[in-house]
Amino acid sequence: MTKSEITDIYQRNIKRLHAEINSYNSDAALWEERGAISNSGGNLILHLIGNLNHFIGATLGKTAYVRNREAEFNTKDLSKQHLIELLEEANKQVNHTMNSLPEFEMQDEYPYDFAGKHSTEYYLVFFIAHFEYHLGQINYHRRICSI
Repeated sequence: MTKSEITDIYQRNIKRLHAEINSYNSDAALWEERGAISNSGGNLILHLIGNLNHFIGATLGKTAYVRNREAEFNTKDLSKQHLIELLEEANKQVNHTMNSLPEFEMQDEYPYDFAGKHSTEYYLVFFIAHFEYHLGQINYHRRICSI
């Protein structure tokens, strides 16, 4: 898979996440926890933004971002607008990093090892799968909070 194809998928998914955020009925609905669902949509959104900033921005783009994963799941009550601003900033980092990344580095070993030693391309696809998994959870959360 080419860098351009991977970048296109990230852009599509970020647009889908943006649409999900806007589709919540209210700011409060983002943070609802219902039944066995322990992660609110808002916290999953913060988690995805953290992943983009950490695994693409900081790890590949060498930004100064320092991840606070605990805060991704403990922060509450941010507005839809604030989440969109955070997502747009993360998207800038994704675009800058992917545009700056030489195509040949896609086959280099990814500089952060948490699931074995694999290429940058492998991990970028792995992160897409992770993003889409949580995007589905956010979609489900939004729909049940609209009932």
